[in-house]
Amino acid sequence: MTLSDLPRLVRRDLLTPVTAILFLVISISGMMLFWHQGERLVKDAHEWLGMVFVGVACWHFWTHRKSVAAALKRPLPRWGFAGATALAVVVVMATASTDGQQGSPKALIGSLMAAPLPVVAQVVGADPQVLVNALEARGWRLPSPQATALEIASLSGGSPMAVLAVAQGLVQPTP
Repeated sequence: MTLSDLPRLVRRDLLTPVTAILFLVISISGMMLFWHQGERLVKDAHEWLGMVFVGVACWHFWTHRKSVAAALKRPLPRWGFAGATALAVVVVMATASTDGQQGSPKALIGSLMAAPLPVVAQVVGADPQVLVNALEARGWRLPSPQATALEIASLSGGSPMAVLAVAQGLVQPTP
């Protein structure tokens, strides 16, 4: 049985809802990962459903190839497609790295999480003792004034990003 053997109605009734639901789930889990909320809960599901989504999206594209080809003959959809492609390339180039770590925002944040509090304070332009006091006032348990955000979060049962957020909140941005 091939794809063309399936009645058009079944393809449309199955393909479009599955594509839409996968898009919705992957979008929500992607936002959760971006904002570091529930990473342990959604990371594996996001990755696996992303692979399924690629397959379903390819199937969807294939079944609608004539409509897509017709749309791309008009200037506005062609420019929209080209613009979206260019934006995707720029984002990938800006966030990708050859070794998986160097130069990526994730690596920079990871370095801050592993840095001692005085270094974090220096990066945000705050006094180290003020940072220690602010964390303790918010209920974070510090093993020492030289602790890292990772150690503090582990000891307190919180997120290292929340520790860094306290540090960032100490400094008011200048216009």
